[in-house]
Amino acid sequence: MCNLLLLRLPHAPSPGVTISPTPATVRARSPATVRAPSPAQASAPPTPTSSTATIAKELEQKLFVTETALAPPAAEAAAAAAASQAGRSAAEKAPVVDLAPVSKKGLAHPARPGAGTAGKMIRANHFLVNVTDNNLFHYDVSINPESKSRQTNREVLSELIKIHGKTSLGGKLPAYDGRKSLYNAGSLPFESEEFTVTLVDPEKKDKERAEREYKITIRIAGRTDLYHLQQFLCGRQRDMPQETIQVLDVVLRESPSWNYVTVSRSFFSTTYGHRGDIGEGSECWRGYYQSLRPTQMGLSLNIDISATSFFKPVTVIQFVQEFLNLRDVSRPLNDRDRVKIKKALRGVRVETNHQTDQIRRYKITGLTNVPMSQLIFPVDDRGTRMSVVQYFFDRYDYKLQHTNWPCLQSGSDSRPVYLPMEACKIEEGQRYSKKLNDKQVTNIFRATCQRPQQREQSIREMVLHNKYAEDKFAHEFGIKVCSDLALVPARVLPPPMLRYHDSGREKTCAPSVGQWNMINKSVCPRPVLDIRTATPNNIENALRDVHRRTAELIAQQGKGGQLQLLVVIVPEVTGSYGKMKGVCENDLGIVSVLPAKACFQTKQAISGKCCTQNQREEITKYRGLVSAQPHRHEIIEDLFSVTKDPKKGTVNGGMIRDLLIAFRRKTGRRPERIIFYRDGVSEGQFSHVLLHEMDALRKACASLEEGYLPPVTFVVVQKIHHTRLFSEAHAKREMTAAGTVVGIMICHNPTEFGYYLCSHAGIQGTSRPTHYHVLYDENHFTADALQSLTNNLCYT
Repeated sequence: MCNLLLLRLPHAPSPGVTISPTPATVRARSPATVRAPSPAQASAPPTPTSSTATIAKELEQKLFVTETALAPPAAEAAAAAAASQAGRSAAEKAPVVDLAPVSKKGLAHPARPGAGTAGKMIRANHFLVNVTDNNLFHYDVSINPESKSRQTNREVLSELIKIHGKTSLGGKLPAYDGRKSLYNAGSLPFESEEFTVTLVDPEKKDKERAEREYKITIRIAGRTDLYHLQQFLCGRQRDMPQETIQVLDVVLRESPSWNYVTVSRSFFSTTYGHRGDIGEGSECWRGYYQSLRPTQMGLSLNIDISATSFFKPVTVIQFVQEFLNLRDVSRPLNDRDRVKIKKALRGVRVETNHQTDQIRRYKITGLTNVPMSQLIFPVDDRGTRMSVVQYFFDRYDYKLQHTNWPCLQSGSDSRPVYLPMEACKIEEGQRYSKKLNDKQVTNIFRATCQRPQQREQSIREMVLHNKYAEDKFAHEFGIKVCSDLALVPARVLPPPMLRYHDSGREKTCAPSVGQWNMINKSVCPRPVLDIRTATPNNIENALRDVHRRTAELIAQQGKGGQLQLLVVIVPEVTGSYGKMKGVCENDLGIVSVLPAKACFQTKQAISGKCCTQNQREEITKYRGLVSAQPHRHEIIEDLFSVTKDPKKGTVNGGMIRDLLIAFRRKTGRRPERIIFYRDGVSEGQFSHVLLHEMDALRKACASLEEGYLPPVTFVVVQKIHHTRLFSEAHAKREMTAAGTVVGIMICHNPTEFGYYLCSHAGIQGTSRPTHYHVLYDENHFTADALQSLTNNLCYT
């Protein structure tokens, strides 16, 4: 998803809800500022013969620079950050140093243009990490027979270290990622070696089946040191030494991987708090998220509390009762219930409880189509057949009770293993990965929602509980983790002045602490239809009736357009929100706003306020376009397109081109600047997305007018992260103040331009700041200018 801001100078005031422009938020930076790419490159006028074919090549020359061009901006950015923290001028302190990045060719993002205005100190859930200078060796691990389970692989390596650690491994304590990579501080006594270990399953009686032999081959794969990481953290190198950071991250994850349940980058355990029942056979476990990141203050360990859903360790019978909300377990399951249970339990591990002296574990692959009383299978090679009920009674003296229910099935269809539900218990520590319903989501939020003071205390307790100072793997690699949250400088940006429609009693509004009241303010002169009510059971019919009556009224008045905005006050009825959203936006094509009933203190079940298209233009000056996108595909495909038409020939199109045309039709001028806010991009895709989408944007501009290349600022917006900010004065204001911005110390890249912004006040829990990362900037914004502009835009 992206937001495209098209600017023309000077600004014209908008009649809708707008921000009052101030010179500080739109003032461009001086062209003399050192940037990557340089202003000379960025602002160079195109030749009259520019074409879409040459734009991509010119863009690549701007974005990709050699190592000699990369070094100075990084050096100056590092010097500027150091000088700003010391309270001195960056220009006076910036040294000129010859620098050598790792790669010969790299994608240069703009350097940080200073640190912004100084402010107060706040805490962030980042913990400074110091590492002793070491040579780090990477070894490739091959285990035969191969296992897909990380836990099994860890047990095999643990047994190897236990047996050969003091001899063949030279007394070293390597860290293992559970797959193919083994890391060691210093070299092992060999370059390639093969080992054999045997794992014993204590729960199996048969010795031949209980013992399993594994062959492990360890061979050297590479070597790295901390020099390039130190150069990167100091701003003397552009390329991030990802392998070195990965090694240190694996080391810090080694101990918790043994002690807790691992889910992605988080660790969960029942020791972190009481289990919370969230319904339908699932429960909520608390844990923590951990990630090692390079930041402007050095290596930082980002730690945050987290929670997720797990299967309750109960009998399968009890799970089915809770999942289907059954009161009478004696009745048989119908086909619909059987399909639900099959989907819910597929892949879940269970352990049997019908034998007191032996426990066996199985993975569920399905459910039988017939109940246990009718399920017959062969019991020997002679073809003797017996029912499951009779087999359990004869073999284990176990009388099954729920014979009307189907059996769980394990193994393959050709060699199935039938397991009665009452003889199985769900194994503890299995994540509930199915989609949670509304009730479960609400319950998990209630169980984990914490005010900032509580969340900060929980993070502190988890850090103390983890005892990083006593971690044997961290000690082996010379890693020390600070136990205190990082203190970072922050400032609070002033909110913009908002303007509403002239038909209201109050035409302007100054937000306070990120909030404002809509009383006496108007967004359109009057609604098309009077406010009406409907009961929850008649929601769909009421919405369709409003749409029909509005269309008739607009047609009679001859205004043109159609109903495009519908405000509905939603009652507290489960399922109402999704149902109404589906009807409005999928069936009727209406943009709907559905605030909660409690927010308005109203008695109506449903009330509506309708605006036509012409009135909606008074609300905002944004124009929206929607284009279908393939699943899990980072690049926006339809920014610019070229198609062949048999009659028209080559036809240019795409979202950017359509927006530029609409802007010119509305204002009579072309955009003089473009600010591109891009959402949904992971850090590993920054360069890929920037290159392709900037190329599409340039081609779209050039297709409209030869030589038209407005300066562009490309900003990635990240909302899925784990950085939290905590105010010093919890007693005065628990929530982080609206407009709080942090631009140094904890931002991910030591030299590039990024910042965290909390634009609005939080209602409950702990506010999550949005992270902005500037990937390209031809407008040469200062830190203050872009941060203020971004904050102001969040109010429109």
